[in-house]
Amino acid sequence: MERAVEKESSSSDRAYFRVRVDIPLRITPIEDSELEKHTTEVLSLVDLPTPEMDLALVGWLDRIERKLDRLLAQQGLLDLDGTVLDRRESIDLSAAGFRFESTEPAEPGSAVLVELELPEVPVRLIRCVGRVTASRTLSDSSRHAISIAFETIRQSDRDAVVRYTLVVQREAIRGRGPERGHSG
Repeated sequence: MERAVEKESSSSDRAYFRVRVDIPLRITPIEDSELEKHTTEVLSLVDLPTPEMDLALVGWLDRIERKLDRLLAQQGLLDLDGTVLDRRESIDLSAAGFRFESTEPAEPGSAVLVELELPEVPVRLIRCVGRVTASRTLSDSSRHAISIAFETIRQSDRDAVVRYTLVVQREAIRGRGPERGHSG
C-alpha cells in the first residue's frame, strides 16, 4: 500500500491538496462527437439521499463490511477489495484532477470519461468527464506520465474528493496504518 501527501509543490497557488492513493479507476477515451452526450449524462446524475449517521456507527459498519468482504472473497464470491471497478491504480489525486502512469500514451487535449471509487461508507462511484492536460514518456520509454483535469464534474462529487483527500492527508500526518480503499 502506498499513499503519501505530495511533499513538493510546483505551484504556490494550487487550489486543492494532492495525495497519493491506490483506488479503483477506469478511464475511457471519448470521441468529440460523444462529448456532449457524456457531459449531459454526468451532470444529470442524482445523489441518493444519505441520512446523517453517527461517526461511531459508520466506523462499526465499515468494520463489518470489511469482514463480510473477506468472507465472501474466501468463498470466491467477491474480489478481495469488494470494488465495482476491476482495476486499481496508484494515482496522485486532487479535486482538480489526477496524475498516473500508464503503458499507453494519451493525447494532450483529448477527452476521457473517468470513473473512480472513493472508499466512503458506502463506496462512492464518481463519474466525470476529464481532459488530458499532459502526457510524457518516462525514462524507461515503456511508461507514460499522464495528467487529467476534471472538466465536467458535479459539485457534490468534487466535494467528496476534497473530503477524501483531506482524510488521507490527515491519516498520513498522524501516521495511521492502511485502511479500506487505501491499500493496494
